Amino acid sequence: MDIFPELSKKPSKDGYEESIASDPTIKSEFADGTVATRPMFTGLCLAWKLSYKTLSTIDKNLLSDFVKEQKVGSGRFYWINPVDGYRYTVRFSGVPVFKLASSGPLKWQVSFEVQESEPNSKTEVTQPPAVITGASVIANVTGGILDIEE
Repeated sequence: MDIFPELSKKPSKDGYEESIASDPTIKSEFADGTVATRPMFTGLCLAWKLSYKTLSTIDKNLLSDFVKEQKVGSGRFYWINPVDGYRYTVRFSGVPVFKLASSGPLKWQVSFEVQESEPNSKTEVTQPPAVITGASVIANVTGGILDIEE
């Protein structure tokens, strides 16, 4: 399975969000006003929003190529959460947005969302770095809590 590429910058704290990917609740309202609820499915997948404020063109192209290799949300890949340091099996849940940043020479702002492709995919990072298929870039898989940019 592919691994999310190592970029020269860490994601911004401002754009980081974590949530449950979707509400599994099925509701049935009865004539007397009573509402019965039950889960549609038992496993809950997590979702994350990430943004990078000033990516270089090299990083932007690396990420753009990776998104194309994944066919946006069609492919699954390993992603290291920069806050908890765990590895998750995820897919893109939408098309990443690449926007030219107003500050600095040719820098990019990038935002995207990923979500677990299956419930409870969280695993500890214990394996050495792996190579991303097609891009031939080595991902730095270090484990532990990683810093994210201010």
